[in-house]
Amino acid sequence: WCSPRCNYSHTYRESISMGGTEFSDVAVHEILTRCIPQWPGRSYHLLKRNCCHFANFLCEALKVGAVPDYVMNLASAGASIASGLDTSAEVVRGMAAAVDERYQITNSIEGFVPREIEVDEEAIETMIRNFWKSLGWTR
Repeated sequence: WCSPRCNYSHTYRESISMGGTEFSDVAVHEILTRCIPQWPGRSYHLLKRNCCHFANFLCEALKVGAVPDYVMNLASAGASIASGLDTSAEVVRGMAAAVDERYQITNSIEGFVPREIEVDEEAIETMIRNFWKSLGWTR
């Protein structure tokens, strides 16, 4: 644990004041305690469940509003790209099945074309990290 903006593994762009909460210190502690099972470290995902997502969750739990959209935009864009690739793969599979049903070609191309299209999440995460670094945000 460290004080805000004092983790030397990160470069921080800015602090955003979200205002004050009307909850007491005890109530805030209870909210944070309830977060523990919902936000285990193993659930971290660079695009879908990162520190910005937690900050947004906590701000909403504290009733100070959601974090500004631009804080969430990069991760959301990356997640949308990954989701779009998955959706495209499903469409291609469906089209291939229709072609196969009509022309009965599965057995003739088995092994030639992979049955699944893999999304290289590590490459996407690396691309996103490099983008963050280009903005001066590192971790």
